[in-house]
Amino acid sequence: MASVEMGQGAAAEDSIERRLRLVRPFKTYASFKDMLRLNGYRTDGGAARAADCGGIGSIYKVESSVFKGCYSAVKVIPRDFYRDASSLFTEEELKAKYAAILAVPWGRTTCSVAGLFQDAQSFYVLMEWVNGKDIQRPIGGENEATHITAEALRGLRKLHNAGITHGDVSLRNIMTAGRRVVLIDFDNALTSQMGKPRYLCGTAEFLAPECLTDLDYSPASDLWAMGVVIYAMLTRRFPFRIDSRGKRAKEALAQMRQGVKFRRSDGVSEEAKSLIRGLLAYDKRDRVASADVALKHPWLSPPTDPSEPTAAQPNVAPSDMPSAPKQTPMASPSPAHPAPLPTPLKCCPSSPAPESPHSHSPNEKASPRSTGSHTSDTTTHTPPPRPADRPRQHQGADADDRRPMRAGKGHTGRHRQRTRQVWRPKGT
Repeated sequence: MASVEMGQGAAAEDSIERRLRLVRPFKTYASFKDMLRLNGYRTDGGAARAADCGGIGSIYKVESSVFKGCYSAVKVIPRDFYRDASSLFTEEELKAKYAAILAVPWGRTTCSVAGLFQDAQSFYVLMEWVNGKDIQRPIGGENEATHITAEALRGLRKLHNAGITHGDVSLRNIMTAGRRVVLIDFDNALTSQMGKPRYLCGTAEFLAPECLTDLDYSPASDLWAMGVVIYAMLTRRFPFRIDSRGKRAKEALAQMRQGVKFRRSDGVSEEAKSLIRGLLAYDKRDRVASADVALKHPWLSPPTDPSEPTAAQPNVAPSDMPSAPKQTPMASPSPAHPAPLPTPLKCCPSSPAPESPHSHSPNEKASPRSTGSHTSDTTTHTPPPRPADRPRQHQGADADDRRPMRAGKGHTGRHRQRTRQVWRPKGT
């Protein structure tokens, strides 16, 4: 599935996905430009831009010649890399591996691959362009780490169910594009039909103990690497120190046997520590059994949202408890037992809300609270309306004018009295 740049709609993305599904994998072309042109990609100047250089080959960003703004990625791998006797895989193993990867259902948690092509000099892996960033950057605490971990484990579960070991789970090979989390880079992936690799591969800090000692790559080693990913996201350091060439492996293995350690200043929750310790068990038989089991850990369980409405439970009293006596409304409170006033909430406005004239039946007497009356032991007093509740007498242009109004036609005597009470200096 070729992804689109930010701002493109789902319709264009679906069109690219349908187009890439028609691509014939394992086809041979005359050249790189010929492969692009025959698969519907631009070949003019600047159409293929180098985007990254991995451990094996280079990645180019190519644009569709039909859908403007829709991009795919092409990884160019020299064929000499697989023709050497000391290479990690042979050409036949490479093709068998990508045949298994192409059979994996496309989804949001793994980078989708459309085909493996070749010419006389190179292999070309056509895959989707993930417009995002890897998680080597600082993340936003345990909330984001939980989301990234759950999505990456779902991607691993899909690969493991298809008999594929990723072989290089690391901070660099997990990308985020918005809320989407994607596993990328299948250069070191292994299938269940393939034997052990000829030498150590992957990222050193994420290698499991069995990989260091026996080149034993399996879904269990992917889960170990996932434990290192979680630890690094939450603490911004690695649990064990191994250099890129596998040196200091003896010291690292001794530390792995002792178990992972945390600092008090890390601020890692106990649930996260529990999952990390389960994933970083030295013996893979004591490790979390699978990605599906890891997804059921309490740290990854979805929290309950208090804003979601819940079904109202009927307030039914148990049969062995006496029911409350039925209360009948009283028309007016008795002087000997005055009705208590409800305590107003601080968040409520001080003025009562206006009531609809049709809110009471004709035969129903209004309660003291609805009429604004205050009940005492002897008398009932209705307070006068506040100045803000008095109706305005004049709605013209001078409604807010505080100057006295002249007496005249259409004005009340009260206004004329206010006019006569205006102070004027003597002699005017």
